[in-house]
Amino acid sequence: MKTKVDLEQDIIKSDYITNKCKASDTYSQNLYSSFCNNLFLKNNEEWSCSWRYAGGIVAEIRDVGEDYIDFYCSGIGSRHEGYVGESCVTDEIRDDLLQLGWTIKSYDPSVSLDTLEAVEPRIWKYRIVRDIKSRVHMDDSITYGIYEVCYDKNGNITNIDKDYPCILEDSLNDLKITLQKLVESFDSPIIDSDTRKDV
Repeated sequence: MKTKVDLEQDIIKSDYITNKCKASDTYSQNLYSSFCNNLFLKNNEEWSCSWRYAGGIVAEIRDVGEDYIDFYCSGIGSRHEGYVGESCVTDEIRDDLLQLGWTIKSYDPSVSLDTLEAVEPRIWKYRIVRDIKSRVHMDDSITYGIYEVCYDKNGNITNIDKDYPCILEDSLNDLKITLQKLVESFDSPIIDSDTRKDV
């Protein structure tokens, strides 16, 4: 039986890379940036992820209370020494991933860094995902959520960002209602988080 390649799992199982992440903020940021807007190849199969999911992977590896947002867009205008822009792959990261059997197919070099976020939707988009979890001696629990779903160049799903659902409800109808309320929030004034008053 053929097992689908998964760069995330390969990295999590690599003590060499995980130890580097835990020891260095710069290495962690560089690893995050390498995930952004790049395709990774192993055994003629592709793997990719969104910027947000990339940040989540690194935060999970470090396990120090961080979240994806601690790395998301960290390469844009950063003044931290050693930090690199999203999609940049350092020689160290490239060599470390090669040890795991992964090569990197970079994004179109003609695209400037300022427009990389606009390029990202070509490999991922939001989709409604049904999730069924079996429970012993109970009916199956079914949820519907909106998640980031990544695709390879042939349109095949390569990853579902199930760690960070945008919206999660027990039915499609509840999902629609919640989404409507989110859209309606744009009709109300913005609230200041400190004063709790309208801006």
